[in-house]
Amino acid sequence: MKILSMLTVISAILAVNTLLAQEPRDVPKKVRELKKTKLIEELQLNDKQKEPFTKLYDEFLTERRELNQAKKKTFKRLMLMSELGSDVADDKILSAIHELESTEKKLSVQQEKMIRDLKSFLTAPQLARYIVFEEHFDHRMRELMFKFRGRDHKKGPVDFQGFPFIDERE
Repeated sequence: MKILSMLTVISAILAVNTLLAQEPRDVPKKVRELKKTKLIEELQLNDKQKEPFTKLYDEFLTERRELNQAKKKTFKRLMLMSELGSDVADDKILSAIHELESTEKKLSVQQEKMIRDLKSFLTAPQLARYIVFEEHFDHRMRELMFKFRGRDHKKGPVDFQGFPFIDERE
C-alpha cells in the first residue's frame, strides 16, 4: 500500500511538472482530468462501476465549479463592500451575506447528494477511499505546486499586501 501511495505521489509530481509547462488556461482542465484518473485508480473501479462513476463525477465537478465561481464572485463583492464601509446600504451587504450562505449550503447539499449516489454502486471501502482522496487531493496538489515554484505553502504568501487568496486579475 505504501508503494502504491509513493507511486501516486511521484506520478502526481511528474504530472504537475508537465502541466505547469503547458498553457496556463489548460492547467485547470488537465488537473481535473488527472484527478479523475488518479481517483479511478485509487478506487480500483471495475468496468461496471467506471461508467456511472465517470458520468456522476463529471456532473459533480461541473456543478461544484459553477458554485465555487459564484461563491468567489459574491465574496469579492462582499470584500469590496466591507472596504467601502458605511457607503454601502445595509440591505446590499446583508443580501451578499445571504447569497454567500446560500451558496455554501448548495455546496454542502451537492456533496451529500454525491455521497448518496456513490453508495448505490461503490463498496464501503471504495466510498471511504473516495472521501479521503477528495479531502487530500487539492491539498497535495497545492503542496506540489508550491514546491515546484520554490515556496513552502505553510509559510504563507510572499506578498502580504491585500488578501492573498483573491486573484486580482479576474
